[in-house]
Amino acid sequence: MHAADKVLYVQRPYDQILRVIKEVPEQCLVLTYARLCLDFDGFIDRVSRFTGVPVTKPMWEQLECERTENLWENRKWSATAYGRGGDVMPGRYKHELRPETIKVLSKEFEPYLRKMAEYEPDYAHLYLEGLQEEEL
Repeated sequence: MHAADKVLYVQRPYDQILRVIKEVPEQCLVLTYARLCLDFDGFIDRVSRFTGVPVTKPMWEQLECERTENLWENRKWSATAYGRGGDVMPGRYKHELRPETIKVLSKEFEPYLRKMAEYEPDYAHLYLEGLQEEEL
C-alpha cells in the first residue's frame, strides 16, 4: 500500500464519523484525548450529562486510577506493560516524528484537525499548532 493510499484508508473513517456527527448531532458527544488528559473531571462530567447518569462518590473513587497523574500506579493501564513509554498527554508525536513528517501529516489531515479544533475549542491550539506555521 502506497503512502497516499494509507492516508485515504485512515481518512475514510474520519469522514464517516464527521458525517454522522453532522447528521444527528443531538445523538453524538465528541470527546477528545486532550480533554481526557487535561480536564479529566470535565471529560467525566460531559459523559455524565450526555448519558444522564450522575457520577456518584463511589464511581469517582473507582475512576481516580484513570487520571493521567495516577496512571503510572495503575497496574491495569496497558502502557505499564511497556515501561515508561506510554502516552499520558497530547503531543507525544512531536518527540517521535520528524518535523517534515509532522508537516506532511498536518497538511493531509488539515480538514480533520480544523474540525476537531471546532469541536474542542478549549484545546484548539493542540489541533492547529502544526498548521499555524503554514498560515503565517
